[in-house]
Amino acid sequence: MTLRPILFAAVAVVAAGFLVQGQAGAQTAAAAPPAGDPAKGQALFAANCSTCHTDAKVSTDSTTLSLFGIVGRKSGSNADFSYSPAMTNANIVWTPDKLFAYLENPPAVVPGNVMYFPGLPDAADRANVIAYLSTLK
Repeated sequence: MTLRPILFAAVAVVAAGFLVQGQAGAQTAAAAPPAGDPAKGQALFAANCSTCHTDAKVSTDSTTLSLFGIVGRKSGSNADFSYSPAMTNANIVWTPDKLFAYLENPPAVVPGNVMYFPGLPDAADRANVIAYLSTLK
């Protein structure tokens, strides 16, 4: 019996909600988001998010989206806000892992969304914001 090697150019592995590209046979997996500090996250939220978002239960106007209770909520589900079609149809549940990916690169997670935010490149910053958002219940 002759065994023939099977070659693959690349494989895609989905781990913890992230798509990780790698070579065949390589052990690739996305690390879980690091633990965050809610106090640092609150300061980052104020500096980076509060122009367009609020942490109050209800927004005071139609252009500011409340992120109160965002962790565990379905995308595009706040009845008091007019979402882009991309966000309305994204069918995402905002878990910490999904928020971690979204806050790094929003257009990669929800292509076509109209949120004008380049993302937070620092993993610790993203974890801190998510830790803060997780307190808003």
